[in-house]
Amino acid sequence: MNSPLAINWHLTYQCNYRCSFCFFRNPDGRVPQPPKLSITLEQAYRILEEIRDSGITRINYAGGEPTLVKEFPFLVDYSYDLGLKVSVVTNGTGLTDKMLSSLQGKISPIKLSVDSSMETTEMELGRGYGNHVQNTIALAKKIRQHNIRVMANTVVTSINYTEDMHSLIRLIAPVRWKVFQVLPIEGQNMVEYSNLKVSKLQFDSFVKAHADISSMLPENNELMIESYLMMDPKGRFFQNSGSRYKLSSSVLEVGISRALEEIAFNQDKFNERETGNQI
Repeated sequence: MNSPLAINWHLTYQCNYRCSFCFFRNPDGRVPQPPKLSITLEQAYRILEEIRDSGITRINYAGGEPTLVKEFPFLVDYSYDLGLKVSVVTNGTGLTDKMLSSLQGKISPIKLSVDSSMETTEMELGRGYGNHVQNTIALAKKIRQHNIRVMANTVVTSINYTEDMHSLIRLIAPVRWKVFQVLPIEGQNMVEYSNLKVSKLQFDSFVKAHADISSMLPENNELMIESYLMMDPKGRFFQNSGSRYKLSSSVLEVGISRALEEIAFNQDKFNERETGNQI
C-alpha cells in the first residue's frame, strides 16, 4: 500500500544557526530580521490549495528556520483549515509560548533538531551558541504541555557517531526519533562534508548502539535519495539526485502534477522510509 504523500516545504533559506552539515544553506550568509516569504502570502495560500487539490494529505514546514518567518502561523492556520496534516522541523528558537498556544490543535508533531547531548559538540557543528541542548529539553516539555507531540531529528556525522545519546533521548522523550546519515549535496555542504562524512558502517554502528530505543527510525544516504518531496521558498520542487539538486518549475506556474514530473521521485523508497513513521 502506498503511504499518503507528504511535502516538505522549505519556507526560507534563512536561519539563525550555522549548522555545518546543512543541505539547504542560506546562499548569501545574511539573515534578514525577520526572515520573510519569497512569495506573497496569497501565492503561498494558492500553493497550499494546489497541494490539497492534488490529494497530498500532509505538509511539513522546514527551512532554514521556518518558525522565524512571520507568516508561518498564518500558513499553519490555512493548512489546517484545508484539512492538511501539519508538522514542522525546527531548532526551536522561534517557538514562544504565544506561538505554541496558537499552534495547539493545528500542528503535530513538532520535530526538534538536536545532534548531541553535549553543548560543545553542538557548537562545533554550528547548532546554537552553547545552550541548544538544554533549550531543547525544556522546549520538549513545554510542547507536550500544549498537547502537541514531540519528535526529534539527529544528523550523524564524524563528530557524533560514537556518542551515546540514550540519556538525552530519554529526557526529550520523542514519539519518533529520526536518525540521518549526513548527506552530501553539491553547492550546499560539500566542503564541510569532507570533514563530517561517515561511512555506512559507522552510521550503522550508531544505529546498533541505540537499537533498544523503540522510537528510533534510521535513514541512511541511499534511503534518503529521491525519497522526499521537497519544495523551495518559491514553490519549486527540488530533488537530491546525483548529490546535487534539480529544480522543477514553480507550482504557481505549472501546477503540482507537472512540477512533479520534472523531478525524480521514488515512490517505493518513500513507502519504505515511511514504514513505522506514521504515529
